[in-house]
Amino acid sequence: MLFLAGCASNSTDPEIAFRGQSPSQIYQTGRQAFLKRDDAAAIKAYEALNVLYPMSLYSQSALLDLMTSYQRQGDAANTEKTAEHFIRFYSDSSSLDYAYYMIALAHLNQDRGWYLRHIPMDSTQRDPGTMRQAYSDFKNFIQKFPNSPYYADAQRRLRYLRSVFSQYELHIADFYFRKQSYVAAANRAADIIHQYPETPAAKTAHHILHESYRALNVSVLEE
Repeated sequence: MLFLAGCASNSTDPEIAFRGQSPSQIYQTGRQAFLKRDDAAAIKAYEALNVLYPMSLYSQSALLDLMTSYQRQGDAANTEKTAEHFIRFYSDSSSLDYAYYMIALAHLNQDRGWYLRHIPMDSTQRDPGTMRQAYSDFKNFIQKFPNSPYYADAQRRLRYLRSVFSQYELHIADFYFRKQSYVAAANRAADIIHQYPETPAAKTAHHILHESYRALNVSVLEE
């Protein structure tokens, strides 16, 4: 019997691992693991709770912890999936803002897979990808939840994303300038100045714009 119990507790199948346990018991197992930041164990318990008792009294709290555990493990896809599930079934929850916030975080981190998490790389040199979706998410979030405790953090992330976008555009403008494609460089620089005037990249963009115009004027005079 002890051997069978050990096998059950180690099983990846929630119906086996938590067989015979009440919703309260499974939730407490997940909660204790969550508070210890043992996210793998927390996820196992909370997933079991959702499978065995999908609409229990503990489901709402379990989903909130579950999306956090997924996020801490860098699992953007399941973070988003769990948050969307929460929004669908608990649209009147006082924690609804957290679910929307976690979706934005998931999109922010979605590009950073295993490779980018372990190998240093300047994010401003990569195509922003789903970070643009994250920007839209955070922007909608601060409009939808102005009193949320996550409002200030969402604003900070918006500023960060604007800086990333402007630096990415600046890399392109600089690339064109170095290739002596001055019209393209000037256009990119002007876009940065117009769209991201408050960012550090805008100052450099002014310089590229000025130098591009100067080069074009010289070229015209020479002709």
